[in-house]
Amino acid sequence: MSAPLGDPENDARIDARVGEPLEISFSENGTTGYQWGVDAHEMEADVDSTYEPDGGAAGAGGRRVFRIVPRHAGEQRLTFSLKRSWSPQPIDQRTVHVSVAG
Repeated sequence: MSAPLGDPENDARIDARVGEPLEISFSENGTTGYQWGVDAHEMEADVDSTYEPDGGAAGAGGRRVFRIVPRHAGEQRLTFSLKRSWSPQPIDQRTVHVSVAG
């Protein structure tokens, strides 16, 4: 697995390999109703996400961790959005460009 990428800036660029997991995470506080999601339609990959709390305190934040396994080589793009499930507009959006080697 490549080194985890935490809270990437918009238009970040990273390298990956076909079949090798890539981990990207974002700070998140679910008690606000906002949650990070990913639009991976421009990248053929298996995507899974989990929430990892920072501590046991009620209302404490944590990290949304995305585990992405690219299936094809090439220049690809992931778009991450922070929004409430009932709202169409995100309050934050970040694009990550992924160069996937075979």
